[in-house]
Amino acid sequence: MAKGKEIFTDGHLAILLVAVILIIDQIIKLEVKTSMALGEAIHVTNWFYIDFVENNGMATA
Repeated sequence: MAKGKEIFTDGHLAILLVAVILIIDQIIKLEVKTSMALGEAIHVTNWFYIDFVENNGMATA
């Protein structure tokens, strides 16, 4: 393939990686918010838990 015709250059690959991570993050947040109770935790591994907490310290309008 010609050098100028590369689809996944370093910049495109970085943008794709960031987009995929953001999408996965939003999917996990949606799942936690809709399927877990406040204070509930899911044990994933011995060092990784998903805890449902809400930050009440955020500024409100």
